[in-house]
Amino acid sequence: MSETRILLGGKVWAHGLGPVGGLEVAHLWSSTGGGLHYAKLSIALPANFSHPQLRRGVSVEVFHGPQSLGKAVMADVDRAGWTFVADGLFRRAEHFNAENSGGGTSTNLQTVVTQANLRGMGWTGYGNLPNVTVSTRSQANNSLRTVADVLNAYCTDTGQRWGVGVDGSPYVATDGTAVSWTLRPGTPALPTADDDYVSRVTVRYVSAVTGSEPSAWGVVSASTTDTPHGPRETQEDITDQGLLATIDAQAYADSYLAANGARTAFTAAVEVNTELTTPASTSMDSWSAGLLTLGKLGRHHGVLDSEGGQQRYGETLQWVCGSTVYKPGEALVMAPVDIAARTVAQVIFTKSTLDLRKRAGLVDD
Repeated sequence: MSETRILLGGKVWAHGLGPVGGLEVAHLWSSTGGGLHYAKLSIALPANFSHPQLRRGVSVEVFHGPQSLGKAVMADVDRAGWTFVADGLFRRAEHFNAENSGGGTSTNLQTVVTQANLRGMGWTGYGNLPNVTVSTRSQANNSLRTVADVLNAYCTDTGQRWGVGVDGSPYVATDGTAVSWTLRPGTPALPTADDDYVSRVTVRYVSAVTGSEPSAWGVVSASTTDTPHGPRETQEDITDQGLLATIDAQAYADSYLAANGARTAFTAAVEVNTELTTPASTSMDSWSAGLLTLGKLGRHHGVLDSEGGQQRYGETLQWVCGSTVYKPGEALVMAPVDIAARTVAQVIFTKSTLDLRKRAGLVDD
């Protein structure tokens, strides 16, 4: 029977040093980085034990049988209790400057990743990252200081997610739109709250620039008459995204309302036992959820729906998996994307906005 194991420094299996316990493997799908999120474990070792692979900065790879679940870097070593936490490889981007080959500031995705890899970031190439410069504005260059900052900004602009795959290669991708997994009836319902419920949103944006700096601002709004909990308004400021055409600012407002409007949002994860299946009802192993469900749309059958003051069993929800936490032999926990608060479905820039931004010198051709 296959088991989940930890390879330290590419050389030593953790279970070869002593009995391994408390294993926890988490994966994340996010516009601020994703892939293997972290791995936690403990090893039963004597008090004065010493080993060169049990230290911060050592590479860590999680396997289930021959299948890699992702790569990480040892971040926390507690020698008193011999517990360990390794951070996913994607988090290395938080600690490397966004620079070009000459050491100057850059916001080109391929450039900053390539140069950071040469300085030891540890990713495998630049994957499918496009040869795109996020911004040439002086204030943007000053604020986008790390590789993570640049990738985050790109995903804010495009509505995509980024991360590092099991092979160590970075990626950008969009949420799945076809159902790729299901939860059988019997899985607990996802709790909801109305913290982000809204029926009208106004959006402030940059409508003109002089040189490379904003010189005029505009406001658009979006609203709905579908207000089961009464009207509620909010404001969004997206001036940090630079010059926008009115049509694209309106698209942002419309997508914000679509993501948040007139409905409650998920506030917690759900524990899954044996209910996870493919759309064809073939059981899926819990260990594989971080690879097969992350970023994919799923169908949650048989949940309890209490909207409108009525409780109805047998309702079906659809949601994109945003994170998984797997504890071998114990539990699998799955959560939707943007669980803490539904974030805006980001603007999809049209040709009109790209033309505006190019004329203003905000992006490269």
